[in-house]
This record gives sequence, structure tokens and C-alpha cells, in this order.
Amino acid sequence: MPVLFMAAWAGVCFWQGEGESGKSAVEQEGLVAAGSGLEPDAGENAGATKPYSFDAREFKKVGKSGLFLSAQHARRLYDLDSAASLLKQFSGKEDAPKIAVRYTYITLAMAGKIDEAAAFALADLQESKKDYLPLILVVADYAKKGQYKKALAIADSLPLKGAQKYFNVLVKAWLLVGDGKPQAALKKLDEIAKVKAFEGPFLFHKGLISDLTGDYKSAEKYYVELIGEGGKNASIRAVQVMISFYRRSGQEQKAKKLLAMYKKHPERPASVGDDFLYPSDPAAPVDSAAKGLGEALLGMATNFMNEREGKDTALLLLKTVSYLDEGNVTVRVLLAEVLEEKKMFKEAIAEYQKLPVGTQMYAAGLIKQADLFLKLGDYKSAKKALLNAKKDDPANPAIAMGLAGIFYEQKDYKKALSYYDEALEQLPKNSPITAAALGYRGDVYSNLGKDDLAEKDYIASLKINPESPEILNALGYTWLEQGKNFNEAKAMIAKAVEKAPDNGFIIDSFGWAFYLSGDYAKAVSMLELALELEPANAVINDHLGDAYFKSGRVREAGYQWQKALKQSKDIKPEEAKAIRRKIAVGLDVYEKEKAKESGAKSGTKASRKKDEKDL
Repeated sequence: MPVLFMAAWAGVCFWQGEGESGKSAVEQEGLVAAGSGLEPDAGENAGATKPYSFDAREFKKVGKSGLFLSAQHARRLYDLDSAASLLKQFSGKEDAPKIAVRYTYITLAMAGKIDEAAAFALADLQESKKDYLPLILVVADYAKKGQYKKALAIADSLPLKGAQKYFNVLVKAWLLVGDGKPQAALKKLDEIAKVKAFEGPFLFHKGLISDLTGDYKSAEKYYVELIGEGGKNASIRAVQVMISFYRRSGQEQKAKKLLAMYKKHPERPASVGDDFLYPSDPAAPVDSAAKGLGEALLGMATNFMNEREGKDTALLLLKTVSYLDEGNVTVRVLLAEVLEEKKMFKEAIAEYQKLPVGTQMYAAGLIKQADLFLKLGDYKSAKKALLNAKKDDPANPAIAMGLAGIFYEQKDYKKALSYYDEALEQLPKNSPITAAALGYRGDVYSNLGKDDLAEKDYIASLKINPESPEILNALGYTWLEQGKNFNEAKAMIAKAVEKAPDNGFIIDSFGWAFYLSGDYAKAVSMLELALELEPANAVINDHLGDAYFKSGRVREAGYQWQKALKQSKDIKPEEAKAIRRKIAVGLDVYEKEKAKESGAKSGTKASRKKDEKDL
């Protein structure tokens, strides 16, 4: 069962990502130069951004190195610490190719070891002097250490073009601030004043620098222009910064008005509460040039997050921002999102655990932690995370849904039912999430043997979302099992198959409908396809065994039934008992026994009704 986390962090900063061509700055100009080690790999995982697209001319030499191959394997598994350690050893060898240095600092940076990465990046810069990526790492490390003159010398050393040149303006502006030259920094920003893709960053960073240096009149001017009339350009960070400015400058009413306006903003993430936008201590957005540089890199990172092939670059940049500004809450959330996409679930959990305790965002982070713990198969930790979230946010239906899902997976259907009941009381009527919750509760009722209540929930769910293939299948299969509305049930399942042709469970239902109608050849065809899609499901094995038996393939039927018993976690005890009986006597004898048993029960019921009538 999915755990719902209603967060949408896109546009959290102010990168105006599209130019006149409709392409982003990255697509138009390329912020990371070719050969940086972060360009797309055209190999078996084409479309994924990897730091191992090494030069074909180096392939023969590199490929013979056990250290490099081991590092490459670790990197593909996103075991970045191991990969970085191996690459450091490899790049230190005399016969190692020069490009090994690049792979080393990229992997170190992605692992969050920015100071180590910067040392390797500096060596690469001195060697090639053509790439922007090592410049970012070296400059960030110098800024962190307060060595702004050295950072400026590096930033001035590269011949940059296009988006790299424009972005370097933001970097150099903050380095000038750190070097004690705020007016020169503001003048530097004027170089991108008329670049459409940098309109937002221009205003934002002018405001931040003015705010940091005490020019509050200019800061307010830039902030107001950034947000736009009526807040039309409002984003999370813009609103947070503006509210903080109003409060620090004694304009509390303006701060409250802006907060009230943003509460109605249609794109406001549900996880962003008042405590994030309106904290008890309205601190300045940045209190050092290093953190200002972090804001610039954060804008670049979010731009890469929106690129199809930019996730690894985003991860590297976000780790760099975290190095510059460890307390940046936005970075924690964005890092967790990227790490989750990379299936680095433990690392993503660690980022959510760094969120401020007691805030609405922390509670939302606990929900995400639970989701990630479930992906790791750790139900105990998932349950603990959700129960802790419930203490902070007891009326959040996502928490009740998550707990219900955990108890459902553990087959504790009574507890699952109580939490789905709670979630449905908290959810708005006729919403897509309500439709999903009704469907899940219908599944619980089905497992409790309350098919009438399950049917009621499935029908209610379809009234809200009539196109849901899962619920169409659930209701259709329920009717098949009840032996009613056969034509309507089959039509529902056929519609579900059209909408989800790769769903093995839905294909299984369709095959079972053909079985019940006596079309065993078609049933076998559908059930074999279902088993290809879901090869480890006992119910599908059992159905296919029945269809094989009816088709005269008795030995194959026995094999499928045996496989079903080996996966008994998917079936109820009474179903396992029935399968053992089919193996012992065959399906035809088993069906006669069931028919006789059913007839005896019907006779008993009829006799009881006659006795009641006589009385």
C-alpha cells in the first residue's frame, strides 16, 4: 500500500528555466561541459546521467584496471563511499589515465566529501582549464574556508561561454561579497540583468546581497519585484525570504498579509506549514557570503533536477550546497528526493531525519521515512515513524493511510480497517485520494470475508474515479467470485486490461473470467501472460493449474499447484488446503466433492427455513 506524501518542491528557488526557445539554460548552452563525466551514457542505461561515460580512447587502458572496474560497479550500485575510496587508489597509480582524476572528484562530491573532491578538482583545473564543474567544487571549498581571493582567481581563470558564463556571474558576485566588495558584487550582477533565463536569480541575489549588507530599502525593492504583483511569481523560498524581511524590518502586517495570500496559492506544497514560512525567529536568509554562494548553487541544482538527464549533477550540487550551509532545510528535502530516485533509501532517510523536529515539515518527513523504510522491508521502523508523525499531526489522513497499508501488508486486517476508517473520516469527499482509500478498504473487507461491504466500497470508489483499472478489476473479480453479474464483471475487467495491459493481477482476472465461461484455451493464454508479469504469485499459479487441468495438461497443472503451495504467503489457509486436495485427487474429483458439500449445505438451509415456517 502506498504512503502518500503531498510535497511538490519544483520551483523552490527562482531559476527561470526556459528561454525563448522553450528549452532550459542547460539544454541551450550546457552548464556542464562535454567530457565532465556527467554527460548521458549511451550504453545499456541510456537516458540516465552517469559519471562513467569515459572517453572511448581511454577505454582499453581503463578497462584493464581491477580497481576501476570495482569502482565502476560500486558506483552503479550507488555505493558512493566505496566507489570514491577505490577511485582514489586508482587515480594515484602512475599508469592511471588523467581522466581518472575527474571520476574521483565527481564521485567524492556526490558522496558529500567536498573538501576531498576539491583537491582532485583543483588538479584537474590546473591540467585542463576548460571545465566548469571542477571550478564549482574548488570555489565552494575556498569560500567555506573564507579564502575568497583564491576563489576569485579561480573563477576568473576559465574561458566560459553561454549559460556557464552567466552562472559564473552569480558565483563571482558572492565571492566579491566575501572579499568585502558588495558594491562590486551588485555591479557584477548587472551583467545578467537582461538575460531572460536569469531574470529571477538576478532579482533574488540582488535582494539577498542588499539585505546582508544592510541596504534594506534596495532589498525590499528587489524582493517585491521578484514576487510580482499579487504574488503571481511566488515560490516557497521567495515567500519565506520576503516574510522574514518584513518581520525583521518591523512590517509585521505586510508579513501576515503575504502569508495569508500564499496559503491560497494553488501550487503550495501541503508539507510546507506556517512554521516553515513564519518561524518564531525570523532570521536573515543568508548571514555569510558562503551561504549566499550556496543559494546560487541551489538554483543551479533545482534546474538540473528538472532535467531528464540531470539527477547526478543535481546530487553533486546539492551536496556542495549542504557543505556550504548545513542548516539549509530546503537542501535536506531536495537531497532526499534525489537520493530516493537513485534508490539510495538509507541515505534519503538520513536527510529527512535532519529536518527540524516539531515542525509540519518534520512530520511530512516522517511519512516519507516510513515509505522508504517499507521499500527496505523494515515494517517496524516504518510503523514507528508514522506513529511519531501522528503525534505531531494527528489529523493527517496520509498518516492513517500509511499505517493502514502497513497493517494490511502484515495481514492484520482489523487494524488496517480501523485506520482506513480514520483516513476516510479525514479526507475530503470525492477526491482522488478518497477513491483510492475506498478501494484499499474494499480490499480489507474482501480479506475479512465481507464481500458485500467490499463491493459497496469498490462501487463508491468508481463513482469518484470510474477509470481506475485497479478498482474496475477489484469489483469485476469480486463479482466473478460471487457468481453474479458475469457479463458486466468481464466487461469491467476487459476495460481494466485496456488501461493497464502490463498488470499481471488484472490479466489474471481476465484469464479467470475466460475459465469460468469455459473457454479454457483463452484462459490458459491469459493466465500464462499473467504469470510472466507476476512470476511469484500463488493465486495466478493456482488459476493456471486449474486451466491446465481443464485443457488436459494434468502434469503441468500439478506443477503449478505445487508452485502455489511454495508461495503460500499469498493465499489463505483454506485456499492452501483446497490446492492440496486438488493435487491429491485431481480437479474433477475436487469439484464434485465441493458441489456435494455445497448441496448438503443448501439442503440444511432449506430444511431450517421449512422448520422455521412450520413453527
